[in-house]
Amino acid sequence: MPVRTKTLLYQNLGKLFYAIAASDTIIQDQEFEALQQCVQKYWKDYNDLNQVFEEEYTQVIEAVFEGVEAFELSAEEMFQDFISYKREHPQLFTNVLNTLIMATAKTIAYAFENVNTSEQKFLTQLENELSIIS
Repeated sequence: MPVRTKTLLYQNLGKLFYAIAASDTIIQDQEFEALQQCVQKYWKDYNDLNQVFEEEYTQVIEAVFEGVEAFELSAEEMFQDFISYKREHPQLFTNVLNTLIMATAKTIAYAFENVNTSEQKFLTQLENELSIIS
């Protein structure tokens, strides 16, 4: 996978995970910590088509998540940016990647108390978009 493609994928994943956390307008420390744990536990070892996504790319997810407020977009706009990217590049979204995306999104949503209505809306839309049955 070309470097630019990897970078854009991880930037859009950062936007998605930020959107899930920010859907209720408040990002809790637990949500960012959940993202960091997922990156350490799953994303650094993600291997698809014999291409290991190096640590520098997984750091893009966290960097975008932390700095995304500079984009001045709402959680809904960030979510839609991810959906648009996914639809423009469907070949990147394998079953393994989709499952990992959904698991990370759910981990973030459940990190602080229970899933609220806004988070559930995004999770449902994401499941439908990724064609994952939970």
